Amino acid sequence: MTRFWRWAVVVFRVSSLALLVCLGGAGTARAQALSPALPTPTPVPSVPVSRPSLALPGLKPTPAAKPVGAATPVPQPAIPPRKTPSVVATPIPAPIMSPPQTTSATQPVSPVTTGTQPGKMATPSVALAESIRAQLAKPTSASAVSAPVKGGRAFRIGFLNVSSGGTQDYEWYQQVQDHLLGDKAFRKAMADAGLTDLHLRPCDGPEDMLQRMGQAEFDLVFCPAMVYVQDRLVRAHVYEPAEGRPGPDRYVVFSKTMMRPSTDQGDGRGRHIVRNGVLFKRKTPALTKKDVKSLLGEPSSVLAVSGSHDAAGYFYVRKMLWEQYEHCSPKFLFFGSPQNVVKAVVSGLCDVGACDESVLQEMLTELGGGEKVDLSKDDNPYVTVINRTQPVPTDPILIRAVYGPGMVGASVGAEMRRALWRLYDVNPGVPRMLRGDEEQERAYKEMMDDVRLMQGYTR
Repeated sequence: MTRFWRWAVVVFRVSSLALLVCLGGAGTARAQALSPALPTPTPVPSVPVSRPSLALPGLKPTPAAKPVGAATPVPQPAIPPRKTPSVVATPIPAPIMSPPQTTSATQPVSPVTTGTQPGKMATPSVALAESIRAQLAKPTSASAVSAPVKGGRAFRIGFLNVSSGGTQDYEWYQQVQDHLLGDKAFRKAMADAGLTDLHLRPCDGPEDMLQRMGQAEFDLVFCPAMVYVQDRLVRAHVYEPAEGRPGPDRYVVFSKTMMRPSTDQGDGRGRHIVRNGVLFKRKTPALTKKDVKSLLGEPSSVLAVSGSHDAAGYFYVRKMLWEQYEHCSPKFLFFGSPQNVVKAVVSGLCDVGACDESVLQEMLTELGGGEKVDLSKDDNPYVTVINRTQPVPTDPILIRAVYGPGMVGASVGAEMRRALWRLYDVNPGVPRMLRGDEEQERAYKEMMDDVRLMQGYTR
């Protein structure tokens, strides 16, 4: 019985397959019968296309090949090459990077094109490239006076612009750079020490200078006194290590500066030059009889100052208010520079201000038409001096200890001191430069003690 059913299934499958084949053949035949006959495509004869001949000067145009059975093309005239105006290489200012050493005279040259590849952009000739290299190789500043020393580095000068809290503008430091690089003895000392150049490194502000001094980024620093003291406090392990000599990355007093014209003076002991900060108020009838307590003792009182890193105009004024006026601590309004503080008080923007006494005297002298103002007599129509701070050390010029006496770079420091003294002596409009010594170092150590004392007051 089982065998019967197996044969039945096989027969059914074969019959179904045969039926499908028959139906498919019949459908194809019917579709061919119903579809219309398509016309036979007619072959299109090829038409030759004539191309213009790109002839070069002095050569005849080559006629195009004429195919069999085609019409003769009309010969085309030769296309002359396009004329390109000559280009004269213009001088290019030298960048800061080291220029190539290949030099050549500047000559007018014309770009050329290749005849085998028409339409390609012109490429500069070798003469033009040599001309550009010659311009790049020309020195543009005093820094290119002598050949660089292989394996060396640059001597770096850090400073603050006037807009960042400094006392001199950028042009003065450029004059310092040119003067030093033009001094043959200093250049020789630099070469002996492996120094290749002298770079200027302006700082964005006192905080930026302090941060970069901590990374030994400068070799010479025109530094505010408070920044120097803060650097010594922050990096005490470099200046006064527990064992051994101080590290080479510390800074020592290379020289001190004082304002000119100046109210700076000796401290009475012949030790160092000092200056004073002054607290002053606007001269108006409403403020004449008001004392410091009534001016600055109220919660809403405001005192105009230049910045938190100004020793004479902020720190020692704040110390004086705390010690002499019953812990008086007004709100401080920072104006960026002592000159702006004087302007704010004189114009009436603020009633009370504090700054370096030298700056106040200079500004009032300028307002008075050049006639020197004696602040002790209180005969000017602008401000009244309320009080003066204790003597404050002036801003130092610092140098890294490796260029100090007895160190590896001592000759660089000695030649720089000689060259800078000569520059400062012939420029009466800049602060005086004074010799640095151990007594002046002691003055800054006393200033460090004052900073620690003020920290104890306010904790």
